Amino acid sequence: MKKEWETEPDKVEFEYKGFKCLILRHPTLLHLNGYVGLTENHQYYGKDCSKIDIDVHGGLTFAEMGDGENWPKGYYWIGFDTGHCTDYSPGMEKIINRGTNEIYKNIDYVTNEVKKLVDQLDIIQKYGKKTLKSIHKISDEGF
Repeated sequence: MKKEWETEPDKVEFEYKGFKCLILRHPTLLHLNGYVGLTENHQYYGKDCSKIDIDVHGGLTFAEMGDGENWPKGYYWIGFDTGHCTDYSPGMEKIINRGTNEIYKNIDYVTNEVKKLVDQLDIIQKYGKKTLKSIHKISDEGF
């Protein structure tokens, strides 16, 4: 019986709320990574991912201009990976024996995280960072 990552696509492109979205499988470690393409009119265009305060799985770990191969040109791509210590990366089995507490983040999970990233970027673009912080505060307080 095939494992989940053996039946999923290695690349998925879609649009959500007007943002270009991309999911790519890491070529060696085989976990999935999620990305959103920003246009020049977004305030985070060209900004280092460590300077972008966004709530997404493991935090942002990628920010680069499209290379025309993996990431389409004309966009500044920001993204996250699912290769953290509590994530299961199928390709790691060949390298080291890891614990059993890791959980594989499948295509549905990564798609939802990409949409969550877009939702936040959309709010910031339309209403500003302060509005996003207010929404997070209300959410954290359970209102």
